[in-house]
Amino acid sequence: MRRVAQRLGLLAAIALVALLVTFELAHKLNGNSSSSGSQIQAVPAPGSNWNIVRAGILELSAKGKQTACGVTIGPKTYGVAHPSLPCGARIFIAYGHTQVLTEVLERGPYVPGRGLDLTPALAAKLGIDAVTDVRWRFAR
Repeated sequence: MRRVAQRLGLLAAIALVALLVTFELAHKLNGNSSSSGSQIQAVPAPGSNWNIVRAGILELSAKGKQTACGVTIGPKTYGVAHPSLPCGARIFIAYGHTQVLTEVLERGPYVPGRGLDLTPALAAKLGIDAVTDVRWRFAR
């Protein structure tokens, strides 16, 4: 019985630490906007200005179907599929001299070797018509 109580106490402590870390991250992401005004700025990943990733174009097999993030992708929707970034994460995608602010709308890609899938509208805006390397970084 004592062992169960110790484990429950340990799990509660871990949950509390995770909750505090989540609140701190949310505060940093949302609370620092007053120092930069309402302007969105690109934020480099730690140790790098841009992340380079292989990107493809998202297949729209079922028009009007909702994504894992609850978004219905249409012919004019800008967004990306990413396997681990949270839904709604805002990122800049760059290809050549074009840079676009967009967000994560879907999970995936599920094709080996690719780190992102772009919606067809975003791919067209960037001038991409096949699998290629793009640059991305977080926005704040």
